[in-house]
Amino acid sequence: MSTMAKSPEANNLHQDVIAQFPILNGYTHTVGAFSQPLNVSRLFIIDEIQTAYDELRVQIPWLAHQVVVVDAGPGKSGYITTAPWPSSAPPNDVTYEEKDDAFPSLNTLIKSGGSFLATKDLVGYPGLPEPHGLHPTPVATIRLVFITGGVLVVLSTHHNIVDGIGLMQMWDYLDILMGGGAISRQDARSANADRARVLPLIAPGEPVKDYSHLIRPNPWPLPPPPKTEWRLFKMHPWALAEIRSRARDGTDQRASARPASSDDALTAFCWQRVSAMRLASGRVTGDQVSKFGRAVNGRSAMGLDSSYLFHMMLHTETRLPIEQIARSTLAELSTQLRKDLDAARTEWSVRSYATFLAGVADKTRLLYGGITNPQTDLGGTSTMHWASRRPIRLGLLGDCHLIRKPEGMPLPGCLYFMPSGGTSGVVQLLLCLPKEELDALQEDAEWKHYTESGGRRVDGPRL
Repeated sequence: MSTMAKSPEANNLHQDVIAQFPILNGYTHTVGAFSQPLNVSRLFIIDEIQTAYDELRVQIPWLAHQVVVVDAGPGKSGYITTAPWPSSAPPNDVTYEEKDDAFPSLNTLIKSGGSFLATKDLVGYPGLPEPHGLHPTPVATIRLVFITGGVLVVLSTHHNIVDGIGLMQMWDYLDILMGGGAISRQDARSANADRARVLPLIAPGEPVKDYSHLIRPNPWPLPPPPKTEWRLFKMHPWALAEIRSRARDGTDQRASARPASSDDALTAFCWQRVSAMRLASGRVTGDQVSKFGRAVNGRSAMGLDSSYLFHMMLHTETRLPIEQIARSTLAELSTQLRKDLDAARTEWSVRSYATFLAGVADKTRLLYGGITNPQTDLGGTSTMHWASRRPIRLGLLGDCHLIRKPEGMPLPGCLYFMPSGGTSGVVQLLLCLPKEELDALQEDAEWKHYTESGGRRVDGPRL
């Protein structure tokens, strides 16, 4: 569905980063666990990481900036952008803490699969969607937590400015710099691109895709969300390969048809099993419609790659009756999910998204992803593809044993797909659902076959 573009809030066809949603005014934290090399002091490690971080900010200066709101006024919330770090403020250097006595050893942490990692134990401020309370507000921070046998490196970025793809790319850049290398000129140009020009808005009067569902309704039509909690599941490479094979089974194999990706397949699997669990529990009826909202990386549509660190995510929605989801094959669900994702990942769609956001004077009216009913809907984002790249490492610290998104405030109905770190190929599935739903999901035969939770081993490949 399309409409005609209206004059944007800005006086030209450009505006800053597209992630202008109030809920994104917070931090995404990632933590990597590394061994401390023999005969290498903690002070030396701090100095090495600080040196690399300083060089990264020399080559990509806006990473040293603060996050600010500009152009606010009556009826206008303004928009979020970056500005130089105030000279009167303390420098935004690497911080560190020693927690040998208060935290498990590295070996214990690895054996537990990272189950001890929580935001409140690692950094002095929360992650999304909680208010951060930082003034000034840094674009990025690095914190080191030393434990017996190793160090936890916490890399955090402000989510209005840097998305998950950009955050993962920063791990690569830190490793390159710690190893004595340099960021390529092409990557530096991309990272420093004028973000207000990368995504030109659509001229007034031209057709634009309709994104009006991103405006918060008044009055709010849903009851308060149920109490939810995060739970981590793991999927081994054989399981993901089998699910991907099932998602491609019987689908169109013409050269022009794109096969289901691992993300498509895993999204279809989670949506199907959660819907089947909810249907079996009697909490929903088969004719109720469920929405799966997916975060879409808009870089390729705009001729960009992961070296463009700024936020470039939008959303797509797939809606189906719950009984249809539960009864469909993974191939059928994956095909529909892929079709909707491809429709969202076009230049016109991404530019329409930016044009719509620029035209909303009061950004507090924006609702990230639109209305989500936690009783029926799910939403997911993924950095799973990072597992196909070289393992995450940091110079003298070597390979990352595990990488995690530390546990924070619940986001009902949210799913994260992430690599686990190291070379195992294990994928993390982080789900936020009511406890009774998580417990029921763990008893679902399909879910039990393919996933591991709480130290329980998976069944093994199906013969």
